[in-house]
Amino acid sequence: MQSILFLARSFALLDFEDQMASNLDKPFANSDISYSRTILRTMNEFRRQGILCDVIITVRGGRKYIAHSTVLAASSQYFRKLFAFNSNTETRFQVQVHWVYSEVMEVILDYIYTGKINLTEDNAEVILTASDYFVVEGLQDVVVDFLQEHLNVVSCCSVLSLADDYSLQVLKSSCNRFISNNFAEATKSQAFFCLPMKLLKELISRNDLVLASEKDIFYAVVRWVNHSFENRASHFADLFSCIRLQDIPKEFLSSTVVHEALVQENAACMAHVLEVMNVGDLSHASANIRSNLESVDAVVLCGGTSSKYVTQNFQHTACFVPSSNKWLELPNMLCGQTGHATAVCNGLLYSTGHHSIFNQETSRLVQCYVSGDRKWVTCASMPVGRSFAAAVTLQGQLYVLGGVLHKDNRKSVSAAVSRYNPAVERWYAVTGMNSARQGLCAVVFEGSIFAIGGRDIDDNFLSTVERYEPQRDQWALIGSMVKRRAFASATVINSKVLVIGGRENAQDSGILNCCETFNPSTGQWSLEPYGLCTARCSAGICGVGNKVFVFGGESEDDALDSVECWDVQERQWSIVTHMPFNAFHIQAELLRLPKNTVLRQ
Repeated sequence: MQSILFLARSFALLDFEDQMASNLDKPFANSDISYSRTILRTMNEFRRQGILCDVIITVRGGRKYIAHSTVLAASSQYFRKLFAFNSNTETRFQVQVHWVYSEVMEVILDYIYTGKINLTEDNAEVILTASDYFVVEGLQDVVVDFLQEHLNVVSCCSVLSLADDYSLQVLKSSCNRFISNNFAEATKSQAFFCLPMKLLKELISRNDLVLASEKDIFYAVVRWVNHSFENRASHFADLFSCIRLQDIPKEFLSSTVVHEALVQENAACMAHVLEVMNVGDLSHASANIRSNLESVDAVVLCGGTSSKYVTQNFQHTACFVPSSNKWLELPNMLCGQTGHATAVCNGLLYSTGHHSIFNQETSRLVQCYVSGDRKWVTCASMPVGRSFAAAVTLQGQLYVLGGVLHKDNRKSVSAAVSRYNPAVERWYAVTGMNSARQGLCAVVFEGSIFAIGGRDIDDNFLSTVERYEPQRDQWALIGSMVKRRAFASATVINSKVLVIGGRENAQDSGILNCCETFNPSTGQWSLEPYGLCTARCSAGICGVGNKVFVFGGESEDDALDSVECWDVQERQWSIVTHMPFNAFHIQAELLRLPKNTVLRQ
């Protein structure tokens, strides 16, 4: 028996030895990413302590940085070629880049050694220039992504010039689209005056410029030329030829254009203006009329619910044309919504979030109405579903503020703020408000976002107001309203913030008809002497010229269909029309609709 066991153990041992010998012939592969990170971290510590460094880089101002030639050459083609063509007989390489600031060099070196970078709106453009100069692997793509994500009316023109300089076609296309959608604001920025003539001509030749009038092009060209008259006067005629004079009223041509010195001093320009003035109406014959000038201003209304007692959310979309006092039907939303927040961003109407009466859940759904295509489409969903939030557009990007969040079967009132960049279709978190708010209203005023009133996490009705400054990414409390208000409506009119209606408590008797305004010169709110004809909350609001229209809303009894108008000159509220339906929690936004959409109905 023992001999059998001995033989069995011997055979097992032989099998094991054969298996081990066989395994020795097979390669053993393993990848330890942490090892690579440790090596880089160690090399970065060596750089900071000056250990084994063989490169001295001198930047603007004379500041010196030490580094390792092998690490620099591995990440940068500039350093790779520099070290390859220089003898390494000296103890250290001497590199002088006197155009680079010390803050930029620090960022570049940190990225080379760690792969991490701290980009801001202040340093991104110069980092892009440095990444192109040093040809640092992957850094240019990182900066381009950042610039696209943070395009705004202040930076878009300078980023466009940068993209053109470095032949970054994707970034250039994003900038052109952004400026086309925000032309009036973008051309007021200081960076606009630094645009090269070639890029300006490309811009004003586009058919998709979003303009209130072709006159905007004329004014922009004149301002650009006069900014550096001696250097640019010779370009005026070329730029002037891009202005579609046939789309400008003849009264403006005769009263303004012909009296402009730049036009009078150029015979060809003057002859062109006189030719247009002396012929019949050419607007119908324009071969390249800008698409938005073949449109009219309309107030688009979407979503809401028809009654306190009927659990049904509106899916249909309607619009009101103030110039003709006409109501039109537009394509239905993709799904009925109430508790949603809307804003027009870059010429498109966005509807964010949703509140379900049945299961009290919110939605991350974002719908967008494309007026040119006459349809609603879905966009990138919000990071977290929310309802009864507020939405505004600032510097060409969409912001959604506060609201009720439903997460993990729990309800909470939020102070969170999300920013959506249409250029890259992404959402980003920004600094939250000081107070959690639902049922708030919001406006953009003097370059800042105002978050107004609402209800907090303890269901208190708020009179407090916060102001968000995008440059500092900070919220600060400003003067409180006279009245506590939730589900009020707000807009900007006559250089003041106007807030109307809302609730001051949860009772039907707490619905308000009073209005108040914020005066920026005093920083104070004051009640207006004239109140709404009907107390209402959860109403749509929209400013059109020197008038404010308020649509529907909830009264003490039920949903309303009346539309009230405030006229700045007459200083009074009056009921001017009725909606084709009753609705509250309805949203209203001013949108330019194609004329054929209006005329066909």
